Amino acid sequence: MSYKKEIQTLLRKLNVNRTYKGFNYIIYGTQIVIEDPTLLTYICKGLYVEIAMHFNTTITCAERNIRTVKEIIWNRTDKELLYEIFNTFYCPTNAEFIDSLAMYIKNEFNNENY
Repeated sequence: MSYKKEIQTLLRKLNVNRTYKGFNYIIYGTQIVIEDPTLLTYICKGLYVEIAMHFNTTITCAERNIRTVKEIIWNRTDKELLYEIFNTFYCPTNAEFIDSLAMYIKNEFNNENY
């Protein structure tokens, strides 16, 4: 099942838009992590490789663009909303960031269907 629309909506609530390459990388990465959470175990050899192959880019570019969007979100978004989604006030690593997004989206989507 694709959560693309829900992830896009959440990223827009977090004050980021399509002008950043990392926007699409995060959407795709979150979708595949929902389906296969083990990709986060070795993020450089798992998730970043999948994103880089899908978007025909390098692993380094995928990591950097995700980090850029994450930092923009952390600097522009209401801290209460960040805490609601990420359950922390500190800026997470890329792996923690995508893991939290995946968990939040999956929980929100499943709660709506009950």
